[in-house]
Amino acid sequence: MFTIEFDTRQKVVRVIFSLSFTVDDLAGLDDVAEVLVAAEGPMSAIFDCTLIDSIGIPAQRVASRGRLRQLCPGLRRAIVAPQPEMFSLAELFARSQDAAGSEAPQVVRTMAEALAWLGLDKLQSRPVEIGWMLEQIRQRS
Repeated sequence: MFTIEFDTRQKVVRVIFSLSFTVDDLAGLDDVAEVLVAAEGPMSAIFDCTLIDSIGIPAQRVASRGRLRQLCPGLRRAIVAPQPEMFSLAELFARSQDAAGSEAPQVVRTMAEALAWLGLDKLQSRPVEIGWMLEQIRQRS
């Protein structure tokens, strides 16, 4: 499960994962991200895994997802993963991105580290209505 916030002034999306991290989360995020980038243009990203309490995705799937192209090339991304297992998966993803020729996201343990990596003091983000975005995707199909 995930929610999305967007800071329009700084052009940064924050994806907040919670509860279980699954293959469905990645697929849903891919769909939503394409619509958000189409609407707002390229943006930096923070993937906040702080609220994840279980992982339901195999490491092989994370590595294969990491071999796909970066949606917004040239822009920085950070993955906040305080839990040891999630941190390891995030590092696997980052290594896969690097091996595929994309700029790897920075994997950190705190939001403060993520903000520093992006050169920001704080986010001034607003929630993004994911239901509306998914409806836009269905209408395109």
